[in-house]
Amino acid sequence: MKVTIVVIVSLVPILSIGDQLSEVQAELSSHHALFSRNGPFLLDTSSLYAAVPDTNCQDAPDIAFDGVNYLVVWHDDRNGGFDVYGARLTQEGMIIDTGAFAIANAPGDQLSPVVAFDGNNYLVVWQDHRNGEWDIYGARVTTSGVVLDTASIQISVELYNQRYPSISFGDTQYLVIWSNWDGYTRVSLSGCRVDTTGIVVDTSGIAVAPTGQPERSAVAFDGTNYFVIWAKASWAGSYANIYGARVSASGQVLDTNGIFVGQGTHNHYCNYPSLAFDGTNYLAVYGEKWGWPEIYTQVCGHRVNQSGVVLDINPILIYENSGSMPRAAFDGSNYLITLVREYEQWPPYYLEIKARRLTCTGQLIGETATISGDNWRRSPALVFDGSNYFTVWVDCRDFVSSTIYGSRIDTSCLVLDPSGIPVTITPSLVGYGCQYRPAVLSDGNDYLAVWEDDYTDNTYGIRVSDTGIIPDTVPILLSGHIYPEYDPCVSWNGMNYLTAWKRSTWAEPHAGYITTARIDQTGVVLDPGGVAIHYTDCEHPSISFDGVNHLIVFHRLDYENFVHVGNTICGLLVDEDNSLISEFAIQYSNDWEFRENPVVAFDGSNYFVTYYSWFHLDGIYGKFVTPAGVPIGAEIVLSNGDCYNPSVVFGDSRYLAVWESNTDVFARFVETSGSVSDSILAICVAADSQAWTSVEFDGLNYWVVWQDHRNGEWDIYGARVDTVGNIIDEFPVCLQPGDQVTPAITRGPGNQLLITYSGWTDTINGQPANTMRIWGIFSTDVGAEERSLPADVTWERLSIVPNPFQHYTAIRYRITDDGAGAGVRIFDITGRLVKEFNDSSPVTEGFLSVVWDGTDCRGLRLPQGVYFIYLITGDRFETEKAVFLK
Repeated sequence: MKVTIVVIVSLVPILSIGDQLSEVQAELSSHHALFSRNGPFLLDTSSLYAAVPDTNCQDAPDIAFDGVNYLVVWHDDRNGGFDVYGARLTQEGMIIDTGAFAIANAPGDQLSPVVAFDGNNYLVVWQDHRNGEWDIYGARVTTSGVVLDTASIQISVELYNQRYPSISFGDTQYLVIWSNWDGYTRVSLSGCRVDTTGIVVDTSGIAVAPTGQPERSAVAFDGTNYFVIWAKASWAGSYANIYGARVSASGQVLDTNGIFVGQGTHNHYCNYPSLAFDGTNYLAVYGEKWGWPEIYTQVCGHRVNQSGVVLDINPILIYENSGSMPRAAFDGSNYLITLVREYEQWPPYYLEIKARRLTCTGQLIGETATISGDNWRRSPALVFDGSNYFTVWVDCRDFVSSTIYGSRIDTSCLVLDPSGIPVTITPSLVGYGCQYRPAVLSDGNDYLAVWEDDYTDNTYGIRVSDTGIIPDTVPILLSGHIYPEYDPCVSWNGMNYLTAWKRSTWAEPHAGYITTARIDQTGVVLDPGGVAIHYTDCEHPSISFDGVNHLIVFHRLDYENFVHVGNTICGLLVDEDNSLISEFAIQYSNDWEFRENPVVAFDGSNYFVTYYSWFHLDGIYGKFVTPAGVPIGAEIVLSNGDCYNPSVVFGDSRYLAVWESNTDVFARFVETSGSVSDSILAICVAADSQAWTSVEFDGLNYWVVWQDHRNGEWDIYGARVDTVGNIIDEFPVCLQPGDQVTPAITRGPGNQLLITYSGWTDTINGQPANTMRIWGIFSTDVGAEERSLPADVTWERLSIVPNPFQHYTAIRYRITDDGAGAGVRIFDITGRLVKEFNDSSPVTEGFLSVVWDGTDCRGLRLPQGVYFIYLITGDRFETEKAVFLK
């Protein structure tokens, strides 16, 4: 009897990249249509954070929403002095005005703009020094970004300096509030109404707080009256409390003596007030400082009703861990408060933006969310658009310039843009936000791709379906640690992915920790912040799974008297719960040799670790390691000479190791016994440079991909190699304009291949990007080939062929008793039943078979490893071991 096993062979898509590549497409078609249909696709299209932020000094942002788009305003020194600029963004965070537009660029500085919307136009108000002292000016801006008042509106040009405006729109008019300064001393708080045509209604001003040295203010409207709050000095300008006053729609101050709102929990200096209205009451929030010489800060709040009655005599402590600069908004159910957290008390004052929710009754709900971390984030502004919040802030992540960034936050306090969106960009430049070094793996149904981002210095991931659908609206932030993180890799254990990467320090950027995190199939990071499992100087991790544990390999930098003298190839055994079992040296450089960039694969019995060496013993080397973490056998030499960046995969019965050497690509087979093939395979020796290889096995052939410079810029090329070492063909994978580098290849469901790489991206969703982002390209056309079992196979009662297997195996068994039912049960190494084939109907004595494709009872692909096949017939059973490889 002949048993047929179907093995699926995948073919790769043709790229459609325009008429200018017609000759290349003709070349592609000559390669047996290895590439066809969809072509490459971007993995991350959620935001434009990769575009280069404007490098001018930008500060003091504010934001308003017009029902369709946002308008963000700030002061900007791109012209030498400070001017007021603005840019519109969609609700999805897409920049409409990529270069921004000037709202006020008169002589002298224009600072501290604020903005509100009246239903038709925006009104932007700022402090202006065009007259030699600070005055209050404004301008209306349409929803299409047109400045209606190009000469600006004189709102207040009275005696003294007018500074720090705030604004709110009522039913028909705006109320603008500002602080009056005599030189550098605050003397009073004034305001005026401005109608929607830009006419100043109260030309003589409204005295809101005639005395008491008020500073910054906030104003909101409740449908009947405005409510104004401000920070007021209690004596000698050293201490300040929060006061308020209601102002009618007709401009009358209803609380001429002011309302004492609060003074914080320490009765000390209060500032940066903000207001929100929930339909019934106001929420007044502010920052409080105390202590000297150590300065401590926190954020407090009080609810105030429309009659001016303070409902919370004792302040609501919203954030007590060094919080300041709060802003509040209401979403119809709860408040959201954004704030700045200072987590160093003295310079360099590392700052991050936080958010916290509060109910209308003053109860804190949920956890504090980090919107944007470390490196001088400050001065957030906040608005709610009916669906999500949008916050903008000053971002100094490069320690050189300050830039306005933003992020959407949903009503559950989930940050939708964890890397931030630069509100102003320089679309013609490149340098920030590049995504590099992807790694990718399939769980048998979908894929997880991970990569590093050189602007945020973090590692990210995203899930990809087998049809190319991206279910994650934003990339998955693997850690978000303050220190830079690089070189991610990924494995799958049947339940979760495990990612590992290098975490550096600012003091030693080339050194680092090995850090790990699990990610489930829904994209949830199960180890937020990552788990630093190895603290020595480590680089370039690679990972594989043996059915029970993961092996992470890396090279460790060895030092002698603080001088780098060599590298050691090391390993970490990590269990499925992401707990470290053991750490050990795989190959120690006692000869001061530099062994680097290890990669690892598993053959069903042992791991094989491949790496390169340079200094004295140049070449590609390898070493076997048992699942228990024990290196075995001698170091294996695969090639001598200048060789770098190996990759390795286990095929039907042996490994194929691939590497770059002298700008070409070579490979060699390695048996599980440790012997190497007689010859080295020349995979590609084309003109110019080939580098950065990746290799996969599809069940019939090996696929090798690399970055290739033969056309004058980096492209992705590939080749197929059969199991005896014949080069079947060589072909271009991706010839998009711009560089395409660092490819990674993996096999997914149905033997489909997914190649990911870092490629040039000039636009994203029609917006300028001009950076390197992660791309994917699928195999789409699927072929099939039948394999028959050899004629000389003799069957015992239970047999499994092939074994080990990667895709399908035939489980054949013999029934010796007429009328007996039969069942095949498959257990994993822990004894858990994962698959069952039952036939309870009577059968005639003879041979029967089932085909197992490595899936469990739900149809999900299981992790590679050892499984036990049980045959049960009547009261008898037999068992055999099967090794499943992926």
